[in-house]
Amino acid sequence: MEARISRKCCLIILLCIVGCVQKVHAQHMEIIKFEANPTNLMARSQPRKDRNGEDCALIRFAVQDVGFKIEGNLGVVHTIRQTGMILVYVPEGTKKLNVRYSGLLPIMDYEIPVKIEKKCTYDATLVFTSDGLDAINRKPERNKGHNVYLGGGFNFLSIFGPTPTLGFIINHHNVELGFTYGIQKSDALYYYNIDATTLNNAVQYRPLRTQLRYGYGFDVTDFLTLMPQVGACANIFNGTVVPNISVASPEYMRRGWSISGITAVRLLFSPTNWLKLHLTPEYDFAIKKNVECDIISNNDSKFSSWTKGFNLNAGIMVFF
Repeated sequence: MEARISRKCCLIILLCIVGCVQKVHAQHMEIIKFEANPTNLMARSQPRKDRNGEDCALIRFAVQDVGFKIEGNLGVVHTIRQTGMILVYVPEGTKKLNVRYSGLLPIMDYEIPVKIEKKCTYDATLVFTSDGLDAINRKPERNKGHNVYLGGGFNFLSIFGPTPTLGFIINHHNVELGFTYGIQKSDALYYYNIDATTLNNAVQYRPLRTQLRYGYGFDVTDFLTLMPQVGACANIFNGTVVPNISVASPEYMRRGWSISGITAVRLLFSPTNWLKLHLTPEYDFAIKKNVECDIISNNDSKFSSWTKGFNLNAGIMVFF
């Protein structure tokens, strides 16, 4: 009787093992992305040496299950397992990887599509391509299929007002067109007529700014990007006659303009694929301005800050 029960237990265990192996076989492992990441310096800041004393390359595998075992044709120097990530240090010149899951078959042979160099970091995504084992399915890549965006923000400090934007981000490169509608107005400014004896109407001004920016993003974490930016903006200062203060010549009005350069650093937060939040401190410097802008600046100190100075913009970007 005991021998019969033992045989039944062995059979059940054997069937379970076969079922597990068949389940793993049913999953097709795949590395769907493998590329150099020149903005990540972890291979240099946290180096490992191979057996020849040379610095290793670092391959960062994005996974949701750390049960994968990864080996290289030249060996693996060190492996670090983190939540959602496996960090693998390999010698320079590694050309092939062997991957298995939880020590069971199947084994995936993968030919590395790029040259592996020491002190360099590479990003890869390792997934099961079937619908099973959802826990180890890949995390969606940021911006995959979402490159163009519409943004809305608000500008503070030197120019105060709303800022709608239109732009795109592709492979860390960002180009953005924006417009700022200044809410603040200047003081009521008076000008003498041509004969220099009669005051014209009082005029108030507000700034209108069109800007074009280029930036390149450096991923700090999976959800935070640091993006230095450069660009230029055209500032228009529209003047309107102040009601009930007119002195003469009601048609009198001035318009000033200037061109400024932009240097900025954008902090980009990515809670989802289609929504980002940003905080962008910047400094604007004057490049060129017309005579009217000089006249306005001499009569109102706000104009010097509208042409140059520090700005701060905060807003959201919706991708589609």
